Amino acid sequence: MLKTILNRPVAVVTIFSVIVAISILMALGIPLDMYPSLDFPIQAISVPYPGAGPREVEEEVTRVIEGEMAGMEGLSSMTSTSSENMARIILNFEFG
Repeated sequence: MLKTILNRPVAVVTIFSVIVAISILMALGIPLDMYPSLDFPIQAISVPYPGAGPREVEEEVTRVIEGEMAGMEGLSSMTSTSSENMARIILNFEFG
């Protein structure tokens, strides 16, 4: 077999080149997911309250929503902002 390989170098190089080319094509066809999609467990709540000041929004909207959401299963943290005409609450849940 070694004698045949040494006597036909062009055939050996051709076969080797075909094998390498097929290997490269097959490797390019393998799906690679470098950045898998993640769904972050975050929920944002925005409540408009036209004509209300920050203190009114906090007392009449933000605190009420925070009280209702505080007991939710899997809730890891809650952040709220009360501003003029608007309440914003961000709920962060545990992964899984």
